[in-house]
Amino acid sequence: MAMPELDIATTSPEHSIEGKFHDEPKWASEVQPIRAQISEDGMSDETLRNMDFPLNTTPMSRCRDALTTFAIFLLPSPLSRLCGYDVKESKKHGATSYLDGMRGLASFCVFLEHVAMKYHPHMFEEYGDDPHFWQLPIIRLVFSGSVMVAIFFVISGFSLSLRPLELIYEKDWERLFVAVSSAMFRRTFRIILPPAVATFMIMLGVRMHLFDSKYSGAVDMDLGGPIYRGSFLLQVVDWLEYVFSKLIYPYEWASPLYNVTESEYAAPMYTIPKELWSSFLLFITITSLSRLRAVVRLGFAVVLIYYCFWCMRYDIGCFLCGMLMAEQHVRSARSRSVPTSMGGKIVSTFSWSAVLLVGFWLASIPHTHGSYGSHTYGFQIISAVIPWGSNVFVAGSILIVWAIANLPLLQRIFTSPILHYLGQISFALYLVHWPILAIWGWRLQPTIWKLTGNDTEFNHAVGFAISLVCITPVALCVADLFWRAVDIRCIKFAKRFETELVVTM
Repeated sequence: MAMPELDIATTSPEHSIEGKFHDEPKWASEVQPIRAQISEDGMSDETLRNMDFPLNTTPMSRCRDALTTFAIFLLPSPLSRLCGYDVKESKKHGATSYLDGMRGLASFCVFLEHVAMKYHPHMFEEYGDDPHFWQLPIIRLVFSGSVMVAIFFVISGFSLSLRPLELIYEKDWERLFVAVSSAMFRRTFRIILPPAVATFMIMLGVRMHLFDSKYSGAVDMDLGGPIYRGSFLLQVVDWLEYVFSKLIYPYEWASPLYNVTESEYAAPMYTIPKELWSSFLLFITITSLSRLRAVVRLGFAVVLIYYCFWCMRYDIGCFLCGMLMAEQHVRSARSRSVPTSMGGKIVSTFSWSAVLLVGFWLASIPHTHGSYGSHTYGFQIISAVIPWGSNVFVAGSILIVWAIANLPLLQRIFTSPILHYLGQISFALYLVHWPILAIWGWRLQPTIWKLTGNDTEFNHAVGFAISLVCITPVALCVADLFWRAVDIRCIKFAKRFETELVVTM
């Protein structure tokens, strides 16, 4: 689940919502072409503004202008810029901007997993009796959605903790209270509103019979599906029950609710309540430990992390690990005045590179039940010593984020334009890719195989590659549209709503 963490109240442009999105257009009417400061005949803008021009306000011209701006709005933001329209965005890259790129790449890997899983029955199994190259360690991470979800949680813990920890080290308790209270208040709106909008659209699709009643595929997973109700009103009630019982209520943590819907409007949404309530627990932990000495706070955090993993609550543990990484980042930033020798930098780079490789290896362990690396060289000892279900891959996910947080060379890769863009639309891509696959994507693959053939492994791979090339642009375009039309709007709404209700201090 790709969750952008923009909930910490601060006056810093790097962290504030306004600083990141205040001048970014969301609707077609707000997208304007880039105009030169001087016209072709040499007149300045000021001169042109003082001249009277006849307004073209005929109904036909207004209709043409409306259609033009709507067409521009439907264009993905990168194409809008290529066409000469100024779709502004934040160009500043802060010290932790690479986290957005990591989140974007992780979201895209989840998309790849869900594209492939319906027609590839062996993708989650270990490299053993029926070997395929994509089952090999590290390579299999490209479609390991569980690993990417754990990375989401670690990044969320890092991002949400960063500003409060900066204020803790500044001993600015008043601003710490404002930052944490603001973040907790807006967090529900930020996390719940976009999925609620996405599932409402899916609900409308259910009424039009666009979705199968239940997911079925080669991979043995019970992913459920939306249930078609007898009337539109009953369908809305079913959707509302889904929102309150499965998007907000932590049904995997607490006792299950009875007499609620069994519909699953989108299988990836199971991470939404985990993200929401883990965020709340993170803020509570930060507040309760804020006035302790750093070494004591570290000790308590380590104990809490161990307890979370002992309780098999890896989601909370990942958030708390992210908090520890954020504290390391803050301490490093405060001590950057001390120069590091070239030898020290080389040793640090090699050490963290080794940690990264270990993280890749642990994250690659097959964790499907019945396929736990018992026949794969390198995983045999782990599978013999540590029982299945112990979330070994989560430890690998944590090490991956921790290593990249200490490798500046890799951080530059994650601030590249492509990954930066994927980071912007990561949450939207996570939310919309499943209905796109359910409506069209999974049905396209058998059609492509009729053209390429599916009798050999090569033909199977070629057909899948062609369908992936067709599905990916559609998913990215819809995600871009959802990001501008819904995601950013929800962020702004939460901020404005808080501003209207907050008591001025």
